[in-house]
Parts: sequence; C-alpha cells; structure tokens
Amino acid sequence: MAYLEVRNGALYYTDYGEGEPIITLHGLSESGLYWTLPGITDRLVAAGYRVINLDMRGHGRTRVDSTDPGYDVDTMSGDIGQLADSLGLEQFHLLTHATGGMVGFRYAMNHSERLLGVMATDTGSATLPSDDFAGLTDPHVEVPKISIIDLEEGRQMVEAFRGQNWDTIQAGIRAVAREHMYFNRMHAAVNPESAFAMYEACAVAGNPDRLADFVESFYNDPDPKIAGLRGIQCPCLMLLGEYDVQFIKPAELVAREIPNCTHRVLEGMGHMLALENPQRFGDELLAFLGSL
Repeated sequence: MAYLEVRNGALYYTDYGEGEPIITLHGLSESGLYWTLPGITDRLVAAGYRVINLDMRGHGRTRVDSTDPGYDVDTMSGDIGQLADSLGLEQFHLLTHATGGMVGFRYAMNHSERLLGVMATDTGSATLPSDDFAGLTDPHVEVPKISIIDLEEGRQMVEAFRGQNWDTIQAGIRAVAREHMYFNRMHAAVNPESAFAMYEACAVAGNPDRLADFVESFYNDPDPKIAGLRGIQCPCLMLLGEYDVQFIKPAELVAREIPNCTHRVLEGMGHMLALENPQRFGDELLAFLGSL
C-alpha cells in the first residue's frame, strides 16, 4: 500500500503480484477493496498478473485538496497515466467498474496505444449515462452538458450522502435494495449477506460528504464520445449484469463503437458483479485475458 503525490493531493493504491500489470478502478462510493474483498485481486495474482488497485479521487483513502479536488473525468483519467508512470509501466490492462469505467474509457480514448486491454464492467462512456443517446452513431452530434443535480434522482443521490453516517446510509440501502438500481440483485448473490458486507466494508473507507461533492461535480455529460470510442484500438471486454438497467443501452453503444470489443451479458446478475458471484466474474475476466 502506498500513496502517489499529485499536484492537489495523494492517491492511495495497493500493489500485488508480478507479471502483466492491471490497474483497477472501482465504482461510486467504493474503493480498491471492491476488488480485494471478493478475491478478484488474489485470483488475478495467482494467474500471473500484477494488480494495482487505485482509490479514485473522492473515495477511500485517497486525499485531495478540498478547494481543488479534481472531481472531473479528465483529471481522473490523467491520474491513471501518472500512476502508471510512477510505477514504470509502459503498457498495462485496465479493469474498471461503473464510475471507474467512465474514467477508464476516457483514458483509453486518448492513450489506447498504452493499453494491453480494457475490462469494463457495468458502465458506459458518458459521465451521465442516458438511454436518450444510446442510439447515437454520428460523432458530430453535439450533446449538451447537464449536471446530475439538475435531475431529481441526482439530488436524491447527493442527499443520501450529505451529512449522513455510514450506518444510516447502509441501513437505507438494505431496506430498499430489491428496488435499488445498483443493489437489485444482491439478494440473489451466491452469498447475499457476504455481498452486502463486502460492499459496506469497501465503502466505509470513504467520507460521505466527499462523495456528495464528487456526485455534484463528476456526473455532468451525457455525450458517449462516439469518435473517442472508435479510436480505442486495444481489445475490450464490456461485461454487464442482465438486471443492471441503467447501463444496458450505454453498454450496447460501447460494444458497438469500439472496434475490438467483446460484449457479455451475465444472466441473473445485476450491477455488483464482483460481489454477487466472484467465481463467475473471475472466470469471465480470466477467459478474456487468456484470449489475448
């Protein structure tokens, strides 16, 4: 475990194993523990990979300047390159989930020559995913930006974190999990109690008020960046749970536009693939890596 000093803070990361490197990025309210707690990190290391789990800005143990936190996709995609440079990595894989996938795709759009492969799970290429633009094929169409806090569900998301403690947040999630778009299949996990406990453990490393700030700043662009996706030249895996309703169409768009993309939908599963069925999820990752 270590910190990488950057201009406006310090990025926390863990580094395991040897071999071809994989840098991981997690989803909203999570941390690098999203990959270690269900055993995904250990399984990749056992298969001969080096796994570097980054806590993104606003999350986990990463620290940033509150007056200039860098909660935007371009700054955060730049963090990937800075981390790789600091570790002397010429090329590497990306393994991403949800919000981390939005960041990872932005890095891949600009630096795919540096990537051995991208494994993107339950995500899309816009920072404000919307079915309204999922059929877009013309890269010249101008998509206007809109802040998530202009939407009722966005304001509710901010309020769920702002001024709250983790006991209250997590009790609320469990109470409505079956209807919640991110947790609607946790009850169908291989071990539901373990799945919830792992999510809760990887979330409490962070600060709810920082997450509220992050939500207000990060999710502001429904443009899927068609031209950027078409420029990604490395192999890509687009992995999605059947019941991950927010990302079904955005994932289809990504799979359609990236030239070398494998699109897999896992039946019976939702948004939290690594927690719901770690064995099956790991099988998918290793099958893709093996195909390279």
